[in-house]
Amino acid sequence: SDTLSISPAKAENEGAYHVVATSEGGSTSSANSEVLVTDKRLYNIAARSRVGTGANVLIAGFVVIGPEPKQILIRGVGPGLPDSLDRLMVPRLEVYDGANELIYSNNNWSDSNNSDEILEAARAVGAGNPEMPLAEGDTALLVELDQGLYTAIVRSQDETSGIALVDAFEVTGELTRMINVSARAYVGIGDEVVIPGFVVDGDLPSKVLIRAIGPGLVERNIAGVLEFPEITVFDSQRNPIAFNDGWGNLWDPATINDASALVNAPPLAEGSEDAALILELEPGLYTVKTAGENDTTGVALVEIFAI
Repeated sequence: SDTLSISPAKAENEGAYHVVATSEGGSTSSANSEVLVTDKRLYNIAARSRVGTGANVLIAGFVVIGPEPKQILIRGVGPGLPDSLDRLMVPRLEVYDGANELIYSNNNWSDSNNSDEILEAARAVGAGNPEMPLAEGDTALLVELDQGLYTAIVRSQDETSGIALVDAFEVTGELTRMINVSARAYVGIGDEVVIPGFVVDGDLPSKVLIRAIGPGLVERNIAGVLEFPEITVFDSQRNPIAFNDGWGNLWDPATINDASALVNAPPLAEGSEDAALILELEPGLYTVKTAGENDTTGVALVEIFAI
């Protein structure tokens, strides 16, 4: 038997394909099958929240897949945030691999040996202010990452607290991509809610699973969890497009754990107050505001998966 395998698929592989089977008695052809190649994914992750001490750091996770290393720009921004916020003025950025080993760290982007390259990459991907994407005291890393799971952590250098932003941008590596976004942080009120952001890439709508886990963190031995998380999804025009304050309130809650299984995420406990949504989103920029019902506070994990 013969097999045609196209991996990775590219735009030039699009078209109509058919199979011709030939034997001594003659040949027969199958009907045409149309192949459309799309790049449906999440990229350019971001999360903003208050950074405290101890376990109340800002943690963003992402997965890199593909056959070649990808250059990633990762920023931990505090001083560069708007003056109106109670900013984290001395952030530290750390990157861990899937084995939870510290592989990169930075205390100030301007002290890096490749600070010029960091600025050039930030401008190229549209990170921050085009004239000065990073303020003095912000942190950043420009690194090449192989396929795998990574975690970026923003913490304080001096045990102070404040609002910080962590984000990660694809810079190079056409056949390698970032998928799946997560952020774990302390959820406060007002400006101190957790706001992950992501971009749906491609030319067709993508189905996305969004989960905000608070009560489900107890079994992971995390204290002070957000007991009643709620999520509001906004489009690029800041219009709210979806809301949930408990996955059990959905029309068909079973679809959440079915989708979770597809992306190898642990199921949500039956009857839990964790929040979740499945949405079909057009390509574009989206943010997920994660807060507590009735201004409650605590630690939550927000996860975004491309299904």
